[in-house]
Amino acid sequence: MYPDFKHGHYIWPKPLFVGHEGAIHKAEREDKTVAVKIINTSKISEALTIKYIEIWETFDHPNLLKLDKWVIDGPSIYIFTDMAEIDLFDHIKKVLLPEDDVFNITKQVSQGLKYIHDLDVAHRDVKSDNIVLCKGVWKLIDFGFLEKGKTSIEDKGTPLFTSPEQLQKSVYKIKPTDVWALGITVYEMLYRVTPFDRGTLNSTYKAIKLDQVEYKGKLLSEKMIELLNNTLKKDPEFRWTIEDVLEHLV
Repeated sequence: MYPDFKHGHYIWPKPLFVGHEGAIHKAEREDKTVAVKIINTSKISEALTIKYIEIWETFDHPNLLKLDKWVIDGPSIYIFTDMAEIDLFDHIKKVLLPEDDVFNITKQVSQGLKYIHDLDVAHRDVKSDNIVLCKGVWKLIDFGFLEKGKTSIEDKGTPLFTSPEQLQKSVYKIKPTDVWALGITVYEMLYRVTPFDRGTLNSTYKAIKLDQVEYKGKLLSEKMIELLNNTLKKDPEFRWTIEDVLEHLV
């Protein structure tokens, strides 16, 4: 199959990834290979998509995937970005990460998160699938759940990374949920599983609310245990902020 020429790029028809919003394709322009996410607005609100894109395009940080350009084309929205080498989820499956690498990746992601939080925005879907390696730098991606402000009542994100306060069905602060999801991601980097996965949604949610994190079969440093214990505190009032995480990782 040959690529189609659209919006200044040759876009290959076979998708690299297909999700609920649309698909990601490889695209080329001059000497550069990029990624293009083609969102089908019949499946997701065009207004909400444009809202998060307009927040995303203001971001300028090395640990956040840069939005190159975006175009509305009929029922589709084309979003052009750098091409990622691998996402963290796949990287974890291929490589047993030593603590130094886990700390390094966590620090890079935390720097991107701090930038977002400083703008009074929360990511709302931090997880290993949404962290990618681009030219040797780890970056947060997928800004479809971005939320501006301090509190919410909506349950956004991915179930295995959901924080206890999101399950209370009442207003909660949104930035601490990013830190909780970061802690889940750190645990996943070490153990290749998430800490509260119990096989079913109801059992997982019960574990998120009630169970304590277990550190079995792996000798962790005090610094790593302190990071996990403080990012995974059930009560968000006592959970570390992203500034606390970065201070710990100095």
